[in-house]
Amino acid sequence: MQNESISLANKKLAYTATDKLVYARNAKTDNRWPMLYEKAYALWFDQLDAGKCWDAVDPTQPDIKCIFNGGGNGITAMMNISRYRTKFEKQPIAFSGNTVMYPTVAATRDIDPTQLRLPDQLTRKHTYSIYRKDSTYYYLIDPCNNSEKRVALAYLTTNKFDTWGYVRP
Repeated sequence: MQNESISLANKKLAYTATDKLVYARNAKTDNRWPMLYEKAYALWFDQLDAGKCWDAVDPTQPDIKCIFNGGGNGITAMMNISRYRTKFEKQPIAFSGNTVMYPTVAATRDIDPTQLRLPDQLTRKHTYSIYRKDSTYYYLIDPCNNSEKRVALAYLTTNKFDTWGYVRP
């Protein structure tokens, strides 16, 4: 794998029209690394395409929706930012006991939010990290606020999720 680097010209962060951060964020307000890391990934990803997607309101910001065509694939993103190159998508998740063995994500479908109470309320068209399970639930972390969400084991299906999976060496 080739080593690459990307430099951020500034530490400005993009916000939506309703004053919400566009990028992943940490519940602790002093932790900005998730946002800056995601911005750097978006800039790196945008370099691969000559189309260049820049935000119409703030041209110093990459336009995430444009870059990722209205969303991204968390599994592909993990491949791009890690050394892992083998992708397992929509297959059983690898666990060691009740803990995931590899970086694992699940992305909800663009469906009515009432269909995403599994039992905890999930956000539609959103990617979560899966980090453990028990006999009843998968436990997910929302990267936008670090909250834990439970999903009944039976609901990790294409009816509720666009994709799920992990990458490994």
